[in-house]
Amino acid sequence: MNRFDVSGAMSMAKSFGAKVNLVKQSDLDKNLQEATANVNWGCANSKLNEIAQCTHDEEDREKIMKEVWAGITDRPKNWRRVIKCVQLLEHLVKNGSDRIVENVRDNLYKVRNLQEFRYIEEGKDKGQGIRQLGKEVEELVSNNNRLREERARARQNREKFMGFGGGAGNQGGGGFDSNSGGGYGGGPSNMKGFGSD
Repeated sequence: MNRFDVSGAMSMAKSFGAKVNLVKQSDLDKNLQEATANVNWGCANSKLNEIAQCTHDEEDREKIMKEVWAGITDRPKNWRRVIKCVQLLEHLVKNGSDRIVENVRDNLYKVRNLQEFRYIEEGKDKGQGIRQLGKEVEELVSNNNRLREERARARQNREKFMGFGGGAGNQGGGGFDSNSGGGYGGGPSNMKGFGSD
């Protein structure tokens, strides 16, 4: 398409009252869209890790969690989106900022509701995986010792497979630091009392 085709398409869209949005989508937006889409395939772990790394930025974290909670509470007929959002949530609990754990604990009722999720499609129960994941996420955020172990294991896997350590990816909060400290994941934490039992 050349620039005349683009301008022609834009003027045609405007004449029909459509809004033309030429804002370039950020990498986070693209990754979130893929990770939470109501489609039959999953999202690459590398993209999930990029999303988890973004949780160390407050504005990005809010955007991510808004999308996750919207997906988790979506209609049962969108069960693929629901399960992908629960999978993303579990990944964020294990790999993201300590603030994610706080957010999940504050919204635990939404996770508990997943344990009642029911949807039958073509005679098959599509909610079984969602119910199980919901239970696992609830148990994970309810047990500080297990949470610490899972976050440490996730950190080791990141370091092993992706070369993360105390380098450029380190943004604190227990997500990407190989130092031992007070957060859930062994990294530094400015949240008093977390990970102490």
